[in-house]
Amino acid sequence: MVNSISFWQKNNERNKTKVYIIGGGLVGLSAAYFLSRSNLSLEIHILERGEVCGGASIRNAGFACFGSPTEILEDVNLHEVEKTQKLIQKRWEGLKLLLMMVGDKDIAYHQNGAYELIEKNENDVDEIIKAANVIVSDVFADNQVFREKQLPWLANDRYSCIYNDLEGQLNPYKLVRAIQDILRSQGVQFHFNIDIEHIDLENNQCQDIYGTQYIFDKLIIATNAYTKDLLPSAEVMPVRNQVFVTNILKNLEMKGCFHVDRGYIYFRNIGHRVLIGGARNRFPETEDTIEYGNTEDLELFLLHRLRDLLPNHKHIKFEHKWSGILGVGKDKTPTVRKINDHVYAAYKMGGMGVAIGSLVGKELSDNLIVDIQNE
Repeated sequence: MVNSISFWQKNNERNKTKVYIIGGGLVGLSAAYFLSRSNLSLEIHILERGEVCGGASIRNAGFACFGSPTEILEDVNLHEVEKTQKLIQKRWEGLKLLLMMVGDKDIAYHQNGAYELIEKNENDVDEIIKAANVIVSDVFADNQVFREKQLPWLANDRYSCIYNDLEGQLNPYKLVRAIQDILRSQGVQFHFNIDIEHIDLENNQCQDIYGTQYIFDKLIIATNAYTKDLLPSAEVMPVRNQVFVTNILKNLEMKGCFHVDRGYIYFRNIGHRVLIGGARNRFPETEDTIEYGNTEDLELFLLHRLRDLLPNHKHIKFEHKWSGILGVGKDKTPTVRKINDHVYAAYKMGGMGVAIGSLVGKELSDNLIVDIQNE
């Protein structure tokens, strides 16, 4: 006698579209978030090769920023004005979308504003402010987003400070865990320590390093810097970004996010400690890599720079250090691709995953939903 499946099983399991998402960082999580809120019958799985959550998404500095003035001006040289404005708009919309997604969950978000420090002997600060405000005025309907501001702890005879009050800081680990909790409540399934090494585009399946196969109806590749491992045609290059956190500094006055050198160097407060990172442009011979790790030369460079910026603190040392791998390219516009009728990919966040990852994930989700509805 054949034991056929029940009506309930048939209508609640077999008719579901099985979606696998490779990568549990902000892009993959955001795609799952919006897919789980669609009216489609989906079975959503996130395959993450780490033990907890996405790599760069919990290894960044926690800046909720859309770009410093000199970085924006450099982007104009790279993209031209209109494309740069669209990119800033996406970053800003992405930040608002991200905060909407997590709602009242604790992600240690503080809108303390952001600052860029400019050496007075090298730049005309008034011209930088004027030019940057012209570019962002259409995005924010405000021609005074950036303005000069004095900081009591800064060597104001050497540095000028450009400030905006729109940007903030957060805890990236709490952010990712908050979204994970939301997704679990929506029935999204997580699979950790799954390292996918091959995708069979013809047969709709992928395989991990142990030979386990995963058959999908739809697949999203959200691995950013590592995308070329699965999709050789992806135009994305991995670069390392080193991050350091100091000892507790008594009477630390600085609060907020800070940028130096077109945003390549950045620092912020974490309570009474200072996080500083970046400078990969100064050490391309070691930082154009996919390997995690820290190097002595870059560490000393950032330590000396921080001591120079905080002269009132004589005993600064680094007590914590790590690195993350960014996905960059010839420009800073993220790539969202439909590979075929079943496979989608997004990569090249350009170090702005916190700002733009949610919007990119939503775009992936929207594309997939439209295709399912049209099938």
